Amino acid sequence: ASLRQLGYGGQLTLIGDEPGLPYQRPPLSKAYMQDGKPEALALRAAEFYASKDIRYLPETRVTVIDRQGSRVVTSAGELPYEHLILATGAGNLRPPIPGLDRAMDLR
Repeated sequence: ASLRQLGYGGQLTLIGDEPGLPYQRPPLSKAYMQDGKPEALALRAAEFYASKDIRYLPETRVTVIDRQGSRVVTSAGELPYEHLILATGAGNLRPPIPGLDRAMDLR
């Protein structure tokens, strides 16, 4: 969004290995627990990415970064790049509670 606001007109691709749209992580537990609606956590609606000409590749994992060749290899193929920004984020912590896996299977 910032690059578009600054006038960058080149191709933008956002790659994420999770399904669905990018979502807010810090308020995840509080925001989701209030009403249980995952769409309330989305950073932006799908239309935003389309309107800003940002290609989003969900459920896509980057497996190789070839800095010499200016390309990334993903689970969906290769993508060339001029500039690469790594925003790795973090995984959710699952506390080591006995029986937690069984409780999740009951849902």
